[in-house]
Amino acid sequence: MAFSAELFALLPAALVAGYWVDGIRARERAVRAARSECDRAAVSLLDETVVLVRARPRRAPDGRLAIHRRYRFEYTFDGNQRWPGEVELFGRSLLSARLMPGVEPGA
Repeated sequence: MAFSAELFALLPAALVAGYWVDGIRARERAVRAARSECDRAAVSLLDETVVLVRARPRRAPDGRLAIHRRYRFEYTFDGNQRWPGEVELFGRSLLSARLMPGVEPGA
């Protein structure tokens, strides 16, 4: 019985560790997506980083449960001003990566 109790006590720690590792991998995917979007638009990703602004569990149309994450980043096209961008992930899938609307280089 003591073995089962110890195993049960470790379960929350294992779940937290799994969530943390998954979050690190998701952030790395978000940085790659932001960098790719900036390269496509010929702008510079600032600070080479993204910031998590929302994470919550959601169900896909097929019923599977995954974490929906939204990240923000900043980019510049002239080196003087910062403009916002956004990346959305659902589980391990990239939903979108975009520069915020209405912001055009040279405008």
